[in-house]
Amino acid sequence: MRRRQFIQNSAIVSCGLFAFPTIASEIQETELVTLKGGQPTQMLEKGMEALGGLQRFIKKGQKVLIKPDIGWDRTPEQGANTNPELLGRLVEMCYEADAREVHVVDHTHDNWTKCYKNSGIERAVKDADAKIFPGNMDFLYQQVDIPKAKKLKQVWVHQEIFNTDIIINVPVLKADDKTVISGSIRNLMGLIWNWDDIDQLGIDQCLMDFLHFKKPVLNIVDAFRVITKNGPVGNSPEDVSLIKGLILSPDIVAADSAAATLLNIDPSMINHLALANKSGFGDIEINESKIKNIQF
Repeated sequence: MRRRQFIQNSAIVSCGLFAFPTIASEIQETELVTLKGGQPTQMLEKGMEALGGLQRFIKKGQKVLIKPDIGWDRTPEQGANTNPELLGRLVEMCYEADAREVHVVDHTHDNWTKCYKNSGIERAVKDADAKIFPGNMDFLYQQVDIPKAKKLKQVWVHQEIFNTDIIINVPVLKADDKTVISGSIRNLMGLIWNWDDIDQLGIDQCLMDFLHFKKPVLNIVDAFRVITKNGPVGNSPEDVSLIKGLILSPDIVAADSAAATLLNIDPSMINHLALANKSGFGDIEINESKIKNIQF
Protein backbone atom coordinates (compact mmCIF):
# COMPACT_ATOMS: atom_id res chain seq x y z
CA MET A 1 0.00 0.00 0.00
CA ARG A 2 1.28 3.43 -0.85
CA ARG A 3 1.62 5.86 2.06
CA ARG A 4 -0.53 8.55 0.43
CA GLN A 5 -3.44 6.16 -0.07
CA PHE A 6 -3.06 4.81 3.50
CA ILE A 7 -3.37 8.28 5.00
CA GLN A 8 -6.23 9.39 2.77
CA ASN A 9 -8.25 6.35 3.81
CA SER A 10 -7.48 6.74 7.51
CA ALA A 11 -9.42 8.13 10.41
CA ILE A 12 -9.72 11.86 10.95
CA VAL A 13 -10.04 12.11 14.69
CA SER A 14 -11.15 15.72 14.78
CA CYS A 15 -14.18 14.83 12.63
CA GLY A 16 -15.06 11.81 14.73
CA LEU A 17 -14.35 9.36 11.91
CA PHE A 18 -12.50 6.06 12.07
CA ALA A 19 -11.96 4.31 8.75
CA PHE A 20 -9.31 2.05 7.32
CA PRO A 21 -8.12 1.11 3.82
CA THR A 22 -10.16 -1.62 2.18
CA ILE A 23 -8.59 -5.04 2.01
CA ALA A 24 -7.79 -6.13 -1.55
CA SER A 25 -7.65 -9.88 -0.95
CA GLU A 26 -6.97 -12.47 1.72
CA ILE A 27 -4.62 -14.69 -0.27
CA GLN A 28 -1.70 -13.98 2.06
CA GLU A 29 -1.69 -14.48 5.82
CA THR A 30 -3.24 -11.52 7.62
CA GLU A 31 -0.61 -9.37 9.32
CA LEU A 32 -2.66 -6.33 10.35
CA VAL A 33 -6.23 -6.22 11.64
CA THR A 34 -8.07 -2.97 12.28
CA LEU A 35 -11.43 -2.85 14.02
CA LYS A 36 -13.96 -0.11 14.66
CA GLY A 37 -17.15 0.44 16.56
CA GLY A 38 -17.28 -2.49 18.97
CA GLN A 39 -16.58 -2.93 22.65
CA PRO A 40 -12.96 -3.69 23.65
CA THR A 41 -13.44 -7.38 24.42
CA GLN A 42 -15.65 -7.91 21.38
CA MET A 43 -13.07 -6.35 19.06
CA LEU A 44 -10.25 -8.33 20.68
CA GLU A 45 -12.00 -11.64 20.05
CA LYS A 46 -12.83 -10.81 16.43
CA GLY A 47 -9.38 -9.37 15.80
CA MET A 48 -7.58 -12.42 17.14
CA GLU A 49 -9.81 -14.67 15.08
CA ALA A 50 -8.86 -12.68 11.96
CA LEU A 51 -5.15 -13.06 12.79
CA GLY A 52 -5.51 -16.82 13.12
CA GLY A 53 -5.97 -17.06 16.89
CA LEU A 54 -3.60 -16.65 19.79
CA GLN A 55 -2.29 -20.15 19.15
CA ARG A 56 -0.41 -18.58 16.26
CA PHE A 57 1.70 -16.67 18.80
CA ILE A 58 1.63 -18.78 21.98
CA LYS A 59 3.04 -22.28 22.18
CA LYS A 60 1.50 -24.67 24.65
CA GLY A 61 3.03 -24.28 28.11
CA GLN A 62 4.69 -20.91 27.50
CA LYS A 63 4.80 -18.13 30.05
CA VAL A 64 3.43 -14.90 28.61
CA LEU A 65 4.40 -11.38 29.63
CA ILE A 66 1.67 -8.86 28.85
CA LYS A 67 2.98 -5.30 28.74
CA PRO A 68 0.17 -2.74 29.05
CA ASP A 69 0.42 0.97 29.76
CA ILE A 70 -0.29 1.40 33.48
CA GLY A 71 1.92 4.45 33.82
CA TRP A 72 -0.52 6.98 35.23
CA ASP A 73 -2.78 7.44 38.24
CA ARG A 74 -5.88 7.79 36.09
CA THR A 75 -9.25 6.07 35.73
CA PRO A 76 -10.16 4.13 32.58
CA GLU A 77 -12.37 6.97 31.36
CA GLN A 78 -9.36 9.31 31.22
CA GLY A 79 -7.66 7.25 28.50
CA ALA A 80 -4.10 7.39 29.86
CA ASN A 81 -3.81 3.64 30.51
CA THR A 82 -4.74 0.49 28.61
CA ASN A 83 -8.38 -0.54 28.90
CA PRO A 84 -8.74 -2.98 31.83
CA GLU A 85 -11.57 -4.98 30.24
CA LEU A 86 -9.41 -5.57 27.17
CA LEU A 87 -6.55 -6.82 29.35
CA GLY A 88 -8.74 -9.07 31.46
CA ARG A 89 -10.13 -10.79 28.39
CA LEU A 90 -6.66 -11.08 26.84
CA VAL A 91 -5.40 -12.90 29.93
CA GLU A 92 -8.30 -15.35 29.66
CA MET A 93 -7.56 -15.90 25.98
CA CYS A 94 -3.90 -16.61 26.73
CA TYR A 95 -4.95 -19.42 29.05
CA GLU A 96 -7.44 -20.65 26.43
CA ALA A 97 -4.43 -20.85 24.08
CA ASP A 98 -2.69 -23.11 26.64
CA ALA A 99 -0.31 -20.58 28.16
CA ARG A 100 1.15 -21.88 31.43
CA GLU A 101 1.28 -18.52 33.20
CA VAL A 102 0.47 -14.91 32.37
CA HIS A 103 2.47 -12.08 33.95
CA VAL A 104 1.75 -8.34 33.81
CA VAL A 105 4.13 -5.47 34.65
CA ASP A 106 4.85 -1.80 33.99
CA HIS A 107 7.35 0.76 35.27
CA THR A 108 4.92 3.52 36.17
CA HIS A 109 5.42 7.28 36.17
CA ASP A 110 3.04 7.95 39.08
CA ASN A 111 2.87 5.97 42.34
CA TRP A 112 2.70 2.36 41.19
CA THR A 113 0.12 1.14 43.71
CA LYS A 114 -2.26 3.96 42.76
CA CYS A 115 -1.67 3.40 39.04
CA TYR A 116 -2.34 -0.32 39.30
CA LYS A 117 -5.48 0.18 41.40
CA ASN A 118 -7.10 3.28 39.90
CA SER A 119 -6.53 2.16 36.30
CA GLY A 120 -8.66 -0.91 37.06
CA ILE A 121 -5.95 -3.09 35.55
CA GLU A 122 -4.73 -4.84 38.70
CA ARG A 123 -8.22 -6.08 39.56
CA ALA A 124 -9.04 -7.07 35.96
CA VAL A 125 -5.92 -9.17 35.37
CA LYS A 126 -5.95 -10.77 38.82
CA ASP A 127 -9.58 -11.78 38.32
CA ALA A 128 -8.41 -13.54 35.16
CA ASP A 129 -5.63 -15.34 37.11
CA ALA A 130 -2.64 -13.34 35.86
CA LYS A 131 0.25 -12.44 38.14
CA ILE A 132 0.96 -8.71 38.28
CA PHE A 133 4.37 -7.44 39.37
CA PRO A 134 5.64 -4.02 40.50
CA GLY A 135 8.17 -2.12 38.44
CA ASN A 136 9.16 0.62 40.88
CA MET A 137 12.37 -0.75 42.47
CA ASP A 138 15.80 -0.94 40.88
CA PHE A 139 16.60 -4.43 42.21
CA LEU A 140 13.84 -5.78 39.94
CA TYR A 141 15.97 -4.90 36.90
CA GLN A 142 18.99 -6.53 35.30
CA GLN A 143 21.59 -4.88 33.11
CA VAL A 144 21.94 -6.21 29.57
CA ASP A 145 24.13 -5.27 26.62
CA ILE A 146 22.65 -4.51 23.21
CA PRO A 147 25.63 -4.87 20.84
CA LYS A 148 23.73 -3.83 17.71
CA ALA A 149 22.41 -0.64 19.29
CA LYS A 150 23.77 2.71 18.14
CA LYS A 151 23.13 4.58 21.39
CA LEU A 152 21.35 2.32 23.89
CA LYS A 153 24.32 -0.01 24.33
CA GLN A 154 23.35 -0.99 27.88
CA VAL A 155 19.96 -0.99 29.52
CA TRP A 156 18.40 -2.17 32.77
CA VAL A 157 15.40 -4.39 31.95
CA HIS A 158 12.74 -5.84 34.22
CA GLN A 159 13.44 -9.37 35.41
CA GLU A 160 10.04 -10.58 34.17
CA ILE A 161 11.45 -10.46 30.64
CA PHE A 162 13.71 -13.36 31.69
CA ASN A 163 10.99 -15.16 33.65
CA THR A 164 8.66 -15.41 30.64
CA ASP A 165 8.92 -16.74 27.10
CA ILE A 166 7.15 -14.14 24.98
CA ILE A 167 5.83 -10.57 25.19
CA ILE A 168 2.40 -9.41 24.09
CA ASN A 169 2.51 -5.63 23.86
CA VAL A 170 -0.76 -3.80 24.67
CA PRO A 171 -0.32 -0.01 24.58
CA VAL A 172 -3.05 2.59 24.58
CA LEU A 173 -2.78 5.03 21.70
CA LYS A 174 -2.04 8.63 22.74
CA ALA A 175 -0.55 11.80 21.39
CA ASP A 176 2.89 12.20 22.97
CA ASP A 177 4.87 15.40 23.43
CA LYS A 178 8.22 13.59 23.10
CA THR A 179 7.62 10.98 20.41
CA VAL A 180 4.56 12.35 18.52
CA ILE A 181 2.57 9.23 19.36
CA SER A 182 2.69 6.78 22.22
CA GLY A 183 2.05 3.36 20.78
CA SER A 184 3.63 -0.09 20.59
CA ILE A 185 7.30 0.92 20.39
CA ARG A 186 6.99 3.67 23.01
CA ASN A 187 5.17 1.29 25.36
CA LEU A 188 8.19 -1.01 25.64
CA MET A 189 10.00 1.68 27.64
CA GLY A 190 7.89 0.56 30.60
CA LEU A 191 10.14 -2.51 30.76
CA ILE A 192 13.30 -0.54 31.53
CA TRP A 193 14.63 1.27 34.58
CA ASN A 194 17.05 3.91 33.29
CA TRP A 195 14.72 6.44 31.64
CA ASP A 196 17.15 9.31 32.31
CA ASP A 197 19.80 7.66 30.11
CA ILE A 198 17.34 7.43 27.25
CA ASP A 199 16.42 11.11 27.48
CA GLN A 200 20.10 12.05 27.41
CA LEU A 201 21.02 9.71 24.55
CA GLY A 202 18.07 10.62 22.35
CA ILE A 203 14.73 8.94 22.73
CA ASP A 204 13.96 8.16 19.08
CA GLN A 205 17.15 6.17 18.45
CA CYS A 206 16.88 4.45 21.84
CA LEU A 207 13.32 3.35 21.13
CA MET A 208 14.52 1.68 17.96
CA ASP A 209 17.68 0.31 19.61
CA PHE A 210 15.64 -1.56 22.22
CA LEU A 211 14.08 -3.67 19.47
CA HIS A 212 17.49 -5.26 18.89
CA PHE A 213 17.14 -6.72 22.39
CA LYS A 214 13.51 -7.78 22.44
CA LYS A 215 10.48 -7.61 20.16
CA PRO A 216 6.93 -8.61 21.11
CA VAL A 217 5.33 -11.49 19.26
CA LEU A 218 2.11 -9.48 19.03
CA ASN A 219 1.06 -5.85 19.37
CA ILE A 220 -2.50 -4.89 20.33
CA VAL A 221 -3.09 -1.14 20.21
CA ASP A 222 -6.01 0.00 22.35
CA ALA A 223 -7.64 2.90 20.48
CA PHE A 224 -10.98 2.84 22.30
CA ARG A 225 -10.39 6.09 24.21
CA VAL A 226 -7.59 8.15 22.67
CA ILE A 227 -5.83 11.16 24.18
CA THR A 228 -5.49 13.38 21.11
CA LYS A 229 -3.85 16.38 22.79
CA ASN A 230 -1.83 17.17 25.91
CA GLY A 231 -0.56 13.60 25.89
CA PRO A 232 0.55 11.26 27.16
CA VAL A 233 -1.57 12.06 30.24
CA GLY A 234 -4.20 14.61 29.20
CA ASN A 235 -5.40 17.59 31.20
CA SER A 236 -9.18 17.38 30.85
CA PRO A 237 -12.01 15.23 29.42
CA GLU A 238 -11.84 17.36 26.25
CA ASP A 239 -8.42 15.83 25.51
CA VAL A 240 -9.96 12.37 25.09
CA SER A 241 -11.76 11.18 21.94
CA LEU A 242 -13.98 8.09 21.94
CA ILE A 243 -12.69 6.32 18.83
CA LYS A 244 -13.76 2.74 19.65
CA GLY A 245 -10.91 1.18 17.71
CA LEU A 246 -8.40 -1.64 18.03
CA ILE A 247 -5.32 -2.55 15.98
CA LEU A 248 -3.57 -5.94 16.07
CA SER A 249 -0.36 -6.99 14.34
CA PRO A 250 2.80 -9.02 14.92
CA ASP A 251 4.54 -6.23 12.96
CA ILE A 252 5.31 -3.51 15.52
CA VAL A 253 5.99 -0.87 12.87
CA ALA A 254 2.79 -1.62 10.95
CA ALA A 255 0.76 -1.48 14.16
CA ASP A 256 2.10 1.96 15.06
CA SER A 257 1.80 3.20 11.48
CA ALA A 258 -1.89 2.31 11.44
CA ALA A 259 -2.25 3.94 14.85
CA ALA A 260 -0.55 7.14 13.68
CA THR A 261 -3.13 7.63 10.95
CA LEU A 262 -5.84 7.75 13.61
CA LEU A 263 -4.24 10.99 14.77
CA ASN A 264 -4.02 12.15 11.13
CA ILE A 265 -0.22 11.82 11.18
CA ASP A 266 1.94 10.52 8.37
CA PRO A 267 3.81 7.60 10.02
CA SER A 268 6.93 8.26 7.94
CA MET A 269 7.21 11.63 9.71
CA ILE A 270 7.61 9.93 13.12
CA ASN A 271 11.34 9.55 13.70
CA HIS A 272 11.41 6.32 15.69
CA LEU A 273 9.01 4.63 13.25
CA ALA A 274 11.12 5.66 10.28
CA LEU A 275 14.24 4.35 12.03
CA ALA A 276 12.57 1.04 12.91
CA ASN A 277 11.31 0.64 9.36
CA LYS A 278 14.76 1.37 7.90
CA SER A 279 16.36 -1.13 10.27
CA GLY A 280 14.01 -3.92 9.21
CA PHE A 281 11.89 -4.23 12.35
CA GLY A 282 8.66 -3.87 10.38
CA ASP A 283 6.91 -2.12 7.55
CA ILE A 284 5.39 1.34 7.48
CA GLU A 285 3.75 0.49 4.14
CA ILE A 286 2.23 -2.94 4.61
CA ASN A 287 0.78 -4.82 1.62
CA GLU A 288 -3.00 -4.43 1.26
CA SER A 289 -3.46 -8.17 0.87
CA LYS A 290 -2.21 -8.65 4.45
CA ILE A 291 -4.71 -6.20 5.99
CA LYS A 292 -8.19 -7.01 7.25
CA ASN A 293 -10.68 -4.38 8.43
CA ILE A 294 -13.68 -5.16 10.63
CA GLN A 295 -16.61 -2.80 11.24
CA PHE A 296 -19.21 -3.35 13.97
